[in-house]
Amino acid sequence: MRIVASNNASTPKSNRIACLYYVEKDYLPFTAHWQEVRTYQGNLLSDFGTVDAGQRVLAQDSFKLIVPENGDYYIIAQINDIENRLNPKPPSTMAIDLEKLHQSYLWSVLDTANPVYITC
Repeated sequence: MRIVASNNASTPKSNRIACLYYVEKDYLPFTAHWQEVRTYQGNLLSDFGTVDAGQRVLAQDSFKLIVPENGDYYIIAQINDIENRLNPKPPSTMAIDLEKLHQSYLWSVLDTANPVYITC
């Protein structure tokens, strides 16, 4: 799975990375249930480098996404700053606000029943 970053800002964005997770639908608000997805190279992160203003860039590494056959899942992609790479997902102490998650330009949530490219 490839992740695309779109820069809608008027200035370039550098040091951007992607993280990918999947979770059963019923557990989306609970980040403790989010399963990290690794790239084909075995990494948890994929680098974008610099994304120029108004441009789209593919993450350098593809993610190896294999979800169980039974059940419905969400795929969660995050575009993050490389300085924040060690703590990319929200804390798991309580349920997260899904409305805020959906509104954030750093996150994209995809239903596996409707597979499309993820654009963050």
